[in-house]
Order: sequence, then C-alpha cells, then structure tokens
Amino acid sequence: MPELDIVATGPVDSAAAEVLAPYGPLIVASEGNETALLPLMARAQALIVRGGGVATKTMIAAAPHLRVIGRSGAGYDSVDVRAATERGIPLVYVPGVGARAVAEAGVALIFALAKNLFYWDREAKAGHWKSRYQSNPKDIAGSVIGIVGRDGGYTAKEATACVIVPTVNPAHITPHSEAFQGVIWHLLVSHPKLKVAATKWESTK
Repeated sequence: MPELDIVATGPVDSAAAEVLAPYGPLIVASEGNETALLPLMARAQALIVRGGGVATKTMIAAAPHLRVIGRSGAGYDSVDVRAATERGIPLVYVPGVGARAVAEAGVALIFALAKNLFYWDREAKAGHWKSRYQSNPKDIAGSVIGIVGRDGGYTAKEATACVIVPTVNPAHITPHSEAFQGVIWHLLVSHPKLKVAATKWESTK
C-alpha cells in the first residue's frame, strides 16, 4: 500500500513538520472546511485540526485509514467526537500549550487600552505632539483585573491583582445579559477592595 498522508486543516510549524516527516507526507488543505478537506481524507492516516478547521462526521466516514485526530488548541468543539468514538479513533488535544503566550498578549492589550497606545500611535505618526495635553490615560497600579473565562491562571500570574470568573460559553456574555451581571457580581464580591462597590451595585439592581 502506498504511504498514507498526514492531513492538516491549516499551516503547520516547521518544527512540528520535521517531527512528523518520518510518519508520512504532510498535506496542508487549502481551506479548513469540509469541502476542501473531504477529497484528502481517503488517504489520511492522521488529521491535524488547526484553529478554524473541522473534523466532521462526513470527513471521518470518508477516511478508512484514519488512526488519530489531533487538535492543536484547547477546544475540540469543531471535531465530531461521537463519530470519532464510534470508529475507535482517539482525539488528542493540548489545552494549555499556548496559555502563557495568550496571557502575555492579554496583559499587553490591557496596558495598551489603559495607556491609550493605539491613540498615541496615530497621533505620533500624524505629528500631533500637542495631543498629549488632551489625553487622560489610566494607571494599572492598584486596579483589579477581571478575567472572564478559563486560561489556567496564567493571566493572573502576569497581572497579580486578578479575579478569575469561569464561564461556560463566553459568547453568551453581553452587557445586558444575566450572565454578564453574574460575572460583574462575582468580581465585586470576590475581591476585598470592591466590597463597597458591591453594596452599591446590589442596591441598584
């Protein structure tokens, strides 16, 4: 039988490609959707699902030689786990592999927003030097940062004054939703510096 392929829904880092090379040719799909991936599944022995990629029931059924599905991230909602289980195909994933990098990016964006860095970038490039008299950047020192969702606590380690609020589905958190109000309430009552604010918030419900 000809050598079987390792199919990826998106680009794979060169270091990972080097590790995989002895096990078969690495085929990167043009897109991560079912339409682009389906023709590649007949010769797939492994499927790497990158961000935005999928592993549907139809794809799994079209892959008679598929031995494993790898998800390069924390979630696996884009993989039909039931279809894979029925075929006895294991699904492996790496929930914490990028947590620190994401946490650092999150903290960088917090500082950028607090200090109006995006505004200053535009003003400096435009030569508007006097605009510094019109800006009112905020200080991070003494602030409490609320983290909505799960990140393994890495953001809290990078920014020490944090309250982590786990959520089932962050997409359901909107300013007017009960879930959002629950998040705010959790933040208020979970940090001693916010006890007074918690009382004020409760009185205006």
